[in-house]
Amino acid sequence: MRLVGVSRGRLFHMATWAGLAVLAGLIAGLEEPLTSLLVVGGALALVIGAVEPVAALSVVMIVAPLKVLVETEGAWDLPLDPGQAALLVAIALWVARRIADERSLSLEISPVYLPLLLFIGAAALSAWNATSTGAVLAELLKWVEM
Repeated sequence: MRLVGVSRGRLFHMATWAGLAVLAGLIAGLEEPLTSLLVVGGALALVIGAVEPVAALSVVMIVAPLKVLVETEGAWDLPLDPGQAALLVAIALWVARRIADERSLSLEISPVYLPLLLFIGAAALSAWNATSTGAVLAELLKWVEM
């Protein structure tokens, strides 16, 4: 069957989006409301972040303050807070986009990087004797984010 004026690529895109919409509807209808919101919202954030990596930073800015809520109200002991996890996903999306666009991953080298890397390396050595590996990783990640 050939639709008049619709190319094969456009038809594939329309079918893909229709399938994703049906999948999101099934998740929303069959799961708990909070679970479906998290799954559909997270998938939507990933798609938007993959299309435009700068948009992923807005998700990081929204999710970053949730650390206090997770620590006080959550029954989970997460190794990373939601803001750090969102930042790692945003960085991964940015790197994937750079690779997909066939650009180089070169970063500007700043004189501040050398002392910072030396400090992170020295601080990482203390991880061997730490009583809480998750806390050490969380603190080291804060320094790496700089």
